[in-house]
Amino acid sequence: YTLSDTVIANQFIDSAKVYETSALYDSSIHYYKSAREIFSELIKKYSEPKLFRNISFCSNKIGWNLMMQDKYTESLNVLEKNLSFSLEKIGENDLETAQCYNNIATTYWRLEDHDKALSAYEKALSIVKSKLGEENLKVSNIYINIGNVYADKGYYDKSIEIQSKALSLQTKLLGNEHQNIASVLNNLGLTYKQIGDYDKALEYLRQGLFLRIKLLKPNHPTISSSYNNIGNILFDKKNYDEAIEMHKKALEIRQ
Repeated sequence: YTLSDTVIANQFIDSAKVYETSALYDSSIHYYKSAREIFSELIKKYSEPKLFRNISFCSNKIGWNLMMQDKYTESLNVLEKNLSFSLEKIGENDLETAQCYNNIATTYWRLEDHDKALSAYEKALSIVKSKLGEENLKVSNIYINIGNVYADKGYYDKSIEIQSKALSLQTKLLGNEHQNIASVLNNLGLTYKQIGDYDKALEYLRQGLFLRIKLLKPNHPTISSSYNNIGNILFDKKNYDEAIEMHKKALEIRQ
């Protein structure tokens, strides 16, 4: 292999991304592994930092795609090895190392090992902040992940605090009318429902629904989900007629 072979490796990565987007994870993994093999051969001759970073990137993607197939043991095996590699070869304070921590955290979250998930998310957050500053979408996305873990742990007030940070940051970076904002509003509404603050829950869920109706196609499944969530809370508030109306709207979209 010569450095010109990075062109082939990058073509493999492009193919892997296409398969990943289509949820064809085995095919995606195949191409990421093919790219990683080329980079791994090249580092035997050339000690360029970008080659090490490329290997870390491919391994992160392989681990993530395994996680998306619910192959958590295999995923953690790949990601933990990659974390050791990344710490040694590209250092702690690198965005690819941060991505490895993030992927490990998400895998632990899906395994419901909340403490390990939080620990890894916090490490990812620390690196991203040090590299990119406080105000960027990567920071807000990690806040959302941390908020979700706290909600799953039953620490709803802490979850609301962190999700509110994410909402404020995303609104500043994306403006008021963006699909990501609708998703955070929806999450906040569901978390307020958990602590029994139904009025606050409805406030956030309705804001999220309004955005989704404005930004998405009329039959988008998340609009149905929003109607359903609002209907559930109205039912809990014993507003049965309104609840039925919301559930009917949700069903109309699904049919």
